[in-house]
Amino acid sequence: MNVHLKIKTTGSGFEVEGRHRGSLGRPIEPARPGEDRQGIFAEWDWDGRRLEVRNDRYGLYPLFLYQGDEEIILSDSLSKVIELGAPRELDLDALAVFLRLQLFPGDDTPFRHVKQLPPSARLAWTGKRAPDSSRRPAPEAVTLASDEAVGVYAELFRESVRRRLPLDDRQPILLPLSGGQDSRHILLELLAQGRPPSRCVTIARDWSPKLLEDARVAAELARAGGVPHVVLTRDKPLFELETRKNELTNYGTLDHAWFLTLVDFLGESHGLVFDGLGGDILSACILLHENYLALYRQGDFARLADLFLGDETPCREALNPAFYASVGRDRAILRLAAELERHAGAVNPLTEFYFWNRTRRSTGLSPYSILSRYATVESPFLDHDLFDFLIARPPEWLKDPSFHKRTIRATYPRFAGIPFGDDSAPFAGSAAPYVAFARQLSRALLRSPADDLAMLRKRYVIPRLSRGLVDSKYALASAWLPQWVLYLSQLGAIARDGVHSPALA
Repeated sequence: MNVHLKIKTTGSGFEVEGRHRGSLGRPIEPARPGEDRQGIFAEWDWDGRRLEVRNDRYGLYPLFLYQGDEEIILSDSLSKVIELGAPRELDLDALAVFLRLQLFPGDDTPFRHVKQLPPSARLAWTGKRAPDSSRRPAPEAVTLASDEAVGVYAELFRESVRRRLPLDDRQPILLPLSGGQDSRHILLELLAQGRPPSRCVTIARDWSPKLLEDARVAAELARAGGVPHVVLTRDKPLFELETRKNELTNYGTLDHAWFLTLVDFLGESHGLVFDGLGGDILSACILLHENYLALYRQGDFARLADLFLGDETPCREALNPAFYASVGRDRAILRLAAELERHAGAVNPLTEFYFWNRTRRSTGLSPYSILSRYATVESPFLDHDLFDFLIARPPEWLKDPSFHKRTIRATYPRFAGIPFGDDSAPFAGSAAPYVAFARQLSRALLRSPADDLAMLRKRYVIPRLSRGLVDSKYALASAWLPQWVLYLSQLGAIARDGVHSPALA
């Protein structure tokens, strides 16, 4: 359920629509005076003359904001902000980055005049535009030896999990469990604290290029810990999941459709879920490349942005030439370079950039834009003390991919013999879901207005969608194309009409 507030000034006062007070997520009160609240949350309070808006340290809980000269609109739904009257003008700089990198930089959204609330926002509105008062943590560099750092990591993580445990021992805890490190660390610490999950859940992603052995490794872990384990498989068409995902994630990613399988499993349970968000990028930055670091040190942000943006072929060939010209690569480089430069003074600028953009604006959408609608979500890797420790380690430390594994094995030796997931395992999924996706998408587009494809080059898109209906290998190899087509069709309908296209809803 979406929540919103719209306030407009009038000659005699204010017109108000929606909730005067809103609270999303779960703030955790500080243990010591003067500390910031922990947790992921967003909240507002309108007392009739003054609106105050606040959120968590990381700006992770999506709350979207439009400020006009005499009105303000906020909602956890981007499309609701548009529906309530925010301008529908597309942000071509932001889209230029998204179409190449699959994330929106900073606080950008697809719409120029609507932004996501920034980190640590403290906004006060009394009828006129409120200035941005956001801030981000700037921890000092960590200088511990590697072995000593393992012990600090273990202790900080233990305290983070303890801080997030429910006060009621009877409240069930659900843990999505994979074959990787982050969810394993959470599981083993919950067991160590005598608060095992009521069950672990693994999604068998047979229709995604993700690895398929998660279920095998997760089952072995759960069995060793004596925790019930459930393996979920997709039971809805990919077209339906992708359509819902685009709306639920506020058009912030092309990923995460698979996560709806877990949402459907939860139903209306409103339980507590522990999520491993941030563990990977903070523990060992898998995207840390020496040439990227060198360009950062040289201050060559334009060259670095160009490397990040990757292959230009999909945009050049699939987009309508006029739209492609308006979201050109030069535009994407300028916008991305500006965002890269914002993190230049950090201990590890690459990790900071990835966290504040990839983790916050893309990866974080599965727990806090989708799952948080149905459950309370806790992310122990984002505890303030732990975050400040992990993100302030020098770049050379992050080149060690074993740091997190060594911490887990040293802290929980009883489980040290259980292997981690094999990242080199071949993909053995079926192309059938992608063929069905292309078929359903083609049928929907036949019923939708022609303008729904206005951003795309029809002579490129339609023949390839058609080929995917009869050539399963091609459908699997070009799985990105129907995702693009559906995303841009849905977004185009909102930009044109302010509402979703009925044919694609």
